[in-house]
Order: sequence, then C-alpha cells, then structure tokens
Amino acid sequence: MKKENEPAYSLSSNYHYIYENMWKYDKSLIFYGLAEVIFNVILPLCTVILPSIVVGLLERKAEISEFIYTMILVFLVYGTVSAVQAFLTTRNRNQYIDIRLNYFSLILFRKCFHMDYSLLEKEKVRAELKKAGDSIYGNWQGLEGLMHRNINFLTNVLGLVAYSAVIGWINPLILIFLLALSSIQILVFRRAKLYEHKKKDEIARIKITQSYLQDQAFDLKAGKDIRLYQLDKIISRVYGSANNKLKRIKTKVRGIYYVNDIVEIVLKFLRDGCCYGYLIYLLIHGLSVSDFVLYLGIVGGLAGWITKITEEISELGRCHYMICDFRKFCDLKDTFSHTKGQMTGEEDTALDIVFDHVSFKYEGAEDYVLEDVCFHMKKGDKYALVGVNGAGKTTLVKLMCGFYQPTKGRILVNGIDIKELNIENYFKEIAVVFQDTTVLSLTIGENICGVTADKAAEEDLWQAIELSGLKKKIDSLPKGVHTYLNKDVEESGIQLSGGELQKLLLARALYKKAKLLLFDEPTAAMDAIAESELYEQYQKLLKGRSALFISHRLASTRYCDKILFLDKGRIAEAGSHEELMDMNGRYAMMFEVQSKYYKEERQYPRQACDTQWV
Repeated sequence: MKKENEPAYSLSSNYHYIYENMWKYDKSLIFYGLAEVIFNVILPLCTVILPSIVVGLLERKAEISEFIYTMILVFLVYGTVSAVQAFLTTRNRNQYIDIRLNYFSLILFRKCFHMDYSLLEKEKVRAELKKAGDSIYGNWQGLEGLMHRNINFLTNVLGLVAYSAVIGWINPLILIFLLALSSIQILVFRRAKLYEHKKKDEIARIKITQSYLQDQAFDLKAGKDIRLYQLDKIISRVYGSANNKLKRIKTKVRGIYYVNDIVEIVLKFLRDGCCYGYLIYLLIHGLSVSDFVLYLGIVGGLAGWITKITEEISELGRCHYMICDFRKFCDLKDTFSHTKGQMTGEEDTALDIVFDHVSFKYEGAEDYVLEDVCFHMKKGDKYALVGVNGAGKTTLVKLMCGFYQPTKGRILVNGIDIKELNIENYFKEIAVVFQDTTVLSLTIGENICGVTADKAAEEDLWQAIELSGLKKKIDSLPKGVHTYLNKDVEESGIQLSGGELQKLLLARALYKKAKLLLFDEPTAAMDAIAESELYEQYQKLLKGRSALFISHRLASTRYCDKILFLDKGRIAEAGSHEELMDMNGRYAMMFEVQSKYYKEERQYPRQACDTQWV
C-alpha cells in the first residue's frame, strides 16, 4: 500500500512513459538528445584543456610558429564544438516545446473532453485536473521539464564520470571525499523537496480558488453583477486571503531551501579548501604548472558537476511528481464504456427511452434527487417535463444524456441498458439545448457545425439555419456564417441576443440530425408570442424524432404527447395536457396561474411601459 505522499508511479515508470511517447512521436528526439549530452560534456572539457595547453607551450618555450599553429587548431576545434552544442541545445528545446504542445497537451485535452461528466463535476477531480494542467503548461516543469532536466542530469553524470577518472588517478581519497560531501548536500536538498511536495495539494486548492476569482474578475457576464452589487470588495478580500495563504506556504518552503543554501556554502568551502590545498602541495613537490592548471580546472569542474547533479536530481524529482499528477488524471477510470459497448441501431431515426424504477443521488449525499422514476418514451414521442425548482428535472436530463448512471434502476435506450452502450456513439445520436449553453468565440458556422468551414456540410448548415429562424439575422451580417462571436479571438466579433442565441443552439441541434433532442428551457429568453411561434415550429422540425422539453413556462406542454409533472424527485402526475387538466391537480393549478400572465401579456403588451411613477 502506498503512503500518503508517495508518488502514484515510479520514476522508472515515468521515464518509460515519456521516452516511449517521444519515440512514438519522433525518434530523432532521443538521438539528438544523446548527442547534446555528449557535446555538453566536451565543451567545458575544452575550456579546461585550453589553458593547460597554453601554459604547456609557454612552459617548454615553444616556437612562435608552433604556438600560433596549435592555438589556431585548438580554437578551431573549440569553435566547432561550441557551434554544434548550441545547435543541438536550440533544436532540442524547440522540439520539446513542440511535443509538449502538440502531443502531451492533446492527451490531456482528449481525456478532459471524453471522460465521464460525473467525474469532471467532482471537486477532487477538478483539483487533479489543475495539477495535471500544471505539468504541461511550463517549459522547465512537468513533462517538458523532465526532458530538459534529464539532458542536464545525463550531462552532469557523464561529466562527473570523466572528471572522476582524472581525479581518481591523482588521488582516490580526494574523489571519495568529494563524493561524501555531495551525498550530504543531496540529503539536505531532498528534505526541502519532500516538504514542498507535501504541500502541493494545498497549493493546488489555493490556485483553483485564485483561478476562479480571476475568471470572475475578467468575465463579461459577471462584470454586470460585480458593478451593480459591489461584489468587487468580497472578491478582492477572498482573493487576498488566498494569496496570503499561498505566501505563507511559499515562505516556509523558501526557508527550508535557505537552510540548504547555507549547507551548500559550508560544503563548498570545505571541498575547495581541501582540493586546492592538495594541488598546491603537489605543485610545490614537482607538479608541472600546465598539469596544475589542468587538475585545478578538473577539480573545479568536478565540484560543478556534483552541485549540478544535486540540483538536477531535485528538479527531476519535482518533474516526476508532476508527471505522476498528469498520469493519475489521464488514468482515471470511467464507469461508461467510451471505446467499446453496444450501438443503438443505425437504421433508427428516433430513440426509445425507458426509465425503469430509476433512483439517483449524488456521491456523498444522503438524500435522493430522483426516486423510483418510471416512464416509457417511445420512438417519435414528444414529452414535457415540468415541476417547481429543485424537483430534479435537470438531473433527470443529465441521466438521459448519459452524464450519470442511476444509483438504482435502469435506463434503457432501444432496449439496451445505458451502462452497456458505447457512450461516445450515444452522444452523437442526441442533441441538447441547455438553458445555459456554451458558445465558442469562433464563427457562427463553426459553432453550429462543430467543425471548420472547409469540413462543414454546406447544405445541411443552411437548412438548419433556415429551420431555426436564424437566417434573417445571418443575412444581415456582412460576413454571414463566417462572423465571429464575442471578441476573444476576433476583434470584430458580435454578441447575439438571448433569443438569437437560442436559435443558434437550435440550429446546432438540427444540424446534428439527432435521434433524441432534449430542450432545457429553450425559450427562456423569449416573450410569450415568440415562444408560442417557436413551439409550433418545433412540431414540424421534430417530426419522427424523440424529444423531451423541460420548462417552467407551460406553453410547451400542449404540443407534447405526454407530460411528466415532477415533484420532490418523483413523478407526481403523468398524462396529456387535457388529462392533467381534468385531474385538477398540481399541474392544472400551475397552468391556470401561468395562463393569466400569458393572457395579460397578449392583451396589454404595453401596460408596463405606459405606467408612470408618481
């Protein structure tokens, strides 16, 4: 059993994961990386040998021609090595950025896009997503960081081996002494890193809070409420509190690293004092000046390799933990089948939906949101789902969408348990118009089709626009369907009204040619007259397809085959509009109350405008 702060994957497993994917993406990345390691060691070795060669020439009073010839040759070699090393470093850094953005980032995107929605809603999973994102959104951390750090680590190891061979030849005891000092430094550094890792979950939670508040501060919709209700003060206060918590944690982490820095200074003093003292002793007892210069550079270089190895081991550990976060999120298990499972039947144009004694409660909750819900929506049926706020209507729709699985009971789609379906294929067969639906800051056509203009089915696109009632608006735009929405991507982007937005969402659903359409308050932004007209249009558009309407306003119910009145998670009443009105129950009472307002709105549409305050 793994301990609380023990990483989910071993370091060797993460190495295998990274380099297996690098090999799959571009094999040359590995070979160029090895070449960079070799030249990273050769270059500083040249800088150590060069002064020794110069001193050696002077020591034996070489001829001026020999001196010039040797120096030209040495600098030519040094220049070539330096140029190759610079090329490899630049190339590899650019390639590591490329694989991070075009490969590993897409792995995270795909996981986030396709994982069970019920997982994505969980606060714990959102925190895991934040940490996984941190591992791919930086050059020197996480996945790309391990690529860079591993090059540096292998460079330092190879340099250490080469320099150790020279120092071991001078005096093995000096080598043992240097390695012992480095071990102490590594242990102190490890302590600091372990504390930092221990605090990573707390830091991740604080960063989620910060990100949320930053989004609210910059969000256009939130801007209205912030101004009207002076929410800036509470946002600033909570944001400041989160910043202070993060500051305290970071201060403690820096304090531990400061202790490490003090230890490093002391160890460096001991290391340099002993090594340089020994070399001076050898110089006094007959060592040549050129050899002294060479050994002095080797000893100094060895100390540098050891120090850098310590740093790189620490940084590799940090990257290792971040890669564990990335892989842990990507390996989250879904409950639905996303790659296998049964199909509903390609020949169908509508779906048959059965809720068989379905009950549902959210994870960790004590009470059921839905209890013993039973109904059978046959192919081509139009159902309305009504009820007061909190009755469980949206939860029922999410269950029908395949976002959740029932806690009890079964949901059958064309006679197949939804748990057995290929959920990705099922998503392609349904369309939902939620009350609060996301539109992307892309073109109108791309928002409707979900693909770029060159891949859109032009005829189907214009048919959807025509049927949804959006054509008049698009015809008025200079760029038509190529007009951008919002201004995040394109400065000339426009904003649609509430009613226009609902029509765009309807066009999106119609373009998809779904077998099941679900509408969650589709006319919430429309007046009563426009609402009635749209529902009459729905009757034509949805012929032969299954559909479910959710609405607080009951104008839609008269157009539906059957109405389900949901009350406290249970179906309290079910039947046609006429049947429920004859029952004279909760539905009839709600309809009578709302019908008064509809009549007033039709008879006195300007009453509110004509009223004057005295």
